[in-house]
Amino acid sequence: MSYAVLRTCKIKTAANAGGLNAHLTRTMDVPNADPELLKYNSRPIGSEDLNADIQKRIKEAGIQPRKNAVLAVENLLTSGAEFFNYHKAEDGKLQGEVNKWRAFEKASMQWLEQLYGKENIVNFTVHKDEGAPHIHAVIVPVVEGKLNCRALLGGREKMRGLQTSFAGAVEGIGLERGIEGSRAKHTDIKEYYAVLKQAQAIAEKAELPQQDYSIELDDIPKLIGQKQWKQMQEQLINQQIKKLVTEHKRMVEAVALIKNENKKLKEQIKTLSSENVKLHKTSQKQLEDIRNIITSKTITPQVKAKYMDGVLLPRKNTQNENQDKRRGMRR
Repeated sequence: MSYAVLRTCKIKTAANAGGLNAHLTRTMDVPNADPELLKYNSRPIGSEDLNADIQKRIKEAGIQPRKNAVLAVENLLTSGAEFFNYHKAEDGKLQGEVNKWRAFEKASMQWLEQLYGKENIVNFTVHKDEGAPHIHAVIVPVVEGKLNCRALLGGREKMRGLQTSFAGAVEGIGLERGIEGSRAKHTDIKEYYAVLKQAQAIAEKAELPQQDYSIELDDIPKLIGQKQWKQMQEQLINQQIKKLVTEHKRMVEAVALIKNENKKLKEQIKTLSSENVKLHKTSQKQLEDIRNIITSKTITPQVKAKYMDGVLLPRKNTQNENQDKRRGMRR
C-alpha cells in the first residue's frame, strides 16, 4: 500500500526563502543527494533565485506585505521510494517507473493550479537525486488581492481537506490517502538525517559475515606495459569498491525505513488500545443499564420477561450453536 504524501511549510522572510533556495539549487550540502544524479533534477517553473520569484509575484499583485505576513508556502509532494522504484543502475543511469512519475507530476501540477491558481505557482522544482523523487512547489498565497495564507491553510480541518483533495487527485495512479486523524508525525529533514546517521552507526557496529574481500590481481600481460596494466587494475578495484558502497548505502536506508515503520506500528497499537478501553467502558455502561432495568420495581413482570427474551434468548441460541460445533468436532 502506497500513500500520497503532502507537506506544507510557511515562508515568512527572505532568509526562509534563501534557505530553501539553497536546498532547491543544491548550493548547500545535501547529505542524501547523489551528485551523479543531479542532472536528472528539473525546474519547469521558476528560477535559481526563489526570493526573486516570490517578490515578483507579490509586486505583480500590487501587494504591500504587512509585518509577519506569510510570503509563500512550500508544498512537498511525493510518495514512498518503493512506489516509483527510482534507483541508480550499475551503469550510473537513473531507472524507475517513469510513466508513474510522469502521471504523478502532471496530476500534482493540475491540482496545484486548480487550488492556488496557475499565476501563484512561482517555483516548481523536481528532485530525483535523493531516495524518493519529489516535488517542491512554492506558491504565493494571493487571495482576493491580499496575502492570505490562513484562507488556504488555516486550521486543522483545512489541512485535512488538503490531504484528502491531493490524495483524490493522484488516486488514479495507485496512491491512497493516509489514515485520517492519525497521530503520525512528519519527519523533517534534520530529523531524517539524524535517523540516517544513527542507522549508519548501527550498520557499522553490525557483525559482517567473515568473508574474504581481497581482490586477486592478474599477472601483467606481456602485450601491455606496467603503467597500462596498473590503470586497468585500479579501475577494477574502484568498480568493486563502488559496488560495496552502494550495497552499504542500501542497507543503511533499509535500517532507517524499518525504524520508521516500527514507529508507525507503535502509534497504531496505541490508538487501538485506546479504542479498546473506550469499547470496554461502553459495554460496562450497557450492562449496568440492563441490570437497572431488570431490578427496577417500577417495571411490570411482563415487560421484564419480554426484555429478557430479547436480550438473553439470542445469547442462549449463540451458546447452543457453539456447543453443537464443539460436539461435532469431538465426533
